[in-house]
Amino acid sequence: MLIGIDTFLGAGIITILFDKHFPSPFPYILEVAAFIGFGELVIGPSYLSGFSTTLQFYYSFAYSMIAATAVLAANLYLLFARNRSFESGLVAAIATVPSYLANLFFASAYVNGMALELPVFPIVPIGTVYALVFASGSLLMVGITLQTRQRAPAGKSTLD
Repeated sequence: MLIGIDTFLGAGIITILFDKHFPSPFPYILEVAAFIGFGELVIGPSYLSGFSTTLQFYYSFAYSMIAATAVLAANLYLLFARNRSFESGLVAAIATVPSYLANLFFASAYVNGMALELPVFPIVPIGTVYALVFASGSLLMVGITLQTRQRAPAGKSTLD
């Protein structure tokens, strides 16, 4: 559930960074979806205690996959509706791929730690996750640097 909330919040921040490419209500929709997930966490223990562990896992996993799919939808919107392939690639590198990999990692850790009626997910080594997070942050910094240099007026540094 927490991964889904974080993914919705991160997607909201990314759509705010690319505000001229997305419809204005889109970030707010993502923030409301994160707020709904937070509400589910608050009332979750009393509400979900009647369900089995398997159903609780599926419920939380479905929410986090919906969040990752929202990031994918934002990525595809940039690519096809706005014809912004560079920005789409940047969003894919810093948000779409890491969100799906995080879902895969945490679902794998949870499933392989408990006996559930699920197919076995491959275990993703924690070193790979650290490398992907570092690579995502690096690509984000490169994108920010390129964006600020592109917006700077000719003959003036961005540090002036």
